[in-house]
Amino acid sequence: TLDTVFNPGFGANDIVFDVKTQTDGKPVIVGSFTAFDAQPRRGIARLLTSGGVDTTFDPGDGTDDTVFRVLLQSDGKMIIGGMFTQYN
Repeated sequence: TLDTVFNPGFGANDIVFDVKTQTDGKPVIVGSFTAFDAQPRRGIARLLTSGGVDTTFDPGDGTDDTVFRVLLQSDGKMIIGGMFTQYN
């Protein structure tokens, strides 16, 4: 069923390689994008359940290259893996 409430706006400006959903329903996306819905987000972003960027999640400068995977830990922390050598 199409979720008509979920509206990602312009979405990611490049490839999204992985998506995981946190226990609160907010998706975390990773990839080779540098922006989501025209807001700077390099390699990682968290979205609201409505599809917009969650601005309470601040990834700083993000990564310097592509993120391929995200794992969500039970303590709420995230582990990301990819081609990057620097984060923030």
